[in-house]
Amino acid sequence: GYRGLTDRVNKTIYIYVNAGDSAADVAEVLAHEVGHAMDLEHMADAQRFEWLEARGMPQVWWAGDGASDFAVGQGDFAEAIAHLIVGSASYSNYGGFTTQQVQLAQSFLP
Repeated sequence: GYRGLTDRVNKTIYIYVNAGDSAADVAEVLAHEVGHAMDLEHMADAQRFEWLEARGMPQVWWAGDGASDFAVGQGDFAEAIAHLIVGSASYSNYGGFTTQQVQLAQSFLP
C-alpha cells in the first residue's frame, strides 16, 4: 500500500508508480517523500514540537507499527512540504494547512 518510502539508513527515496498514475500523482508522492528527507536531515526536535503545536496535534512525531503516516507529525509535515512544492491537497488526518502553518513549514527548510 505504500506509494513512496524514504529509507533513512541508505538515504534513498523509493517511489512506486502504478499503471494510470499521472505525472502530477507521482510528483505529489515524490514531494511528500522529499518532506520526510528534509525532516530527517534538517529538523531538530524543537522544530518538530513547534510543528505539532501549530497543528494542534498530539505529541507523536514518528509512526509506530501499524500507525498511519498521515496520523502523526512526520507525515503531516511531509504533506505540508508536498503542498509547498506541488500545491497538492493534504491527505493528513489533520486536514489542510493555514497560511501561517505553510509559512512555518517553509521556515524549517534549509
